[in-house]
Amino acid sequence: MTNKSRDKSQNPNGDNRPDIGMIKSFIDTQKLKADNEAQQLKLEEKRLELNFKLASKNMDIQKALIEKEPGERRKNILLVSVIGLVVIGGLCFYIWMLIQNGKEEFAHQIIKWGSYLLVALVSYFAGKRSKNSDSDDDDEIQDAEIVP
Repeated sequence: MTNKSRDKSQNPNGDNRPDIGMIKSFIDTQKLKADNEAQQLKLEEKRLELNFKLASKNMDIQKALIEKEPGERRKNILLVSVIGLVVIGGLCFYIWMLIQNGKEEFAHQIIKWGSYLLVALVSYFAGKRSKNSDSDDDDEIQDAEIVP
């Protein structure tokens, strides 16, 4: 009955000290955990370094794009202007051909609808531009009005 009543944490000698093998396995386990955590920290450090390099390269690319932006804007404006002039020139040529062929009424209708479309587009873009300039003022924080 003494064997059954004996605590399982006691070693075979009968004292209350834990087994040496158990202590060694616990220490080995703790070493493995510490090594694992150290490796995870190294991996995290490498990940952060790579993120820093990536962000740095991204900022360099953004800087280059911002430096090129005025030239690109001029190219875009020139391209849109040339396309607009070609379209307007083609339309004028078409209207001139209509007038030469005796279809003045149809040419008049094209001019009328074209002017309506032009006024509508100019109004739309003017309104859009004024809304954008008004929204810049709304970004500031305003104090609340106190009503008595």
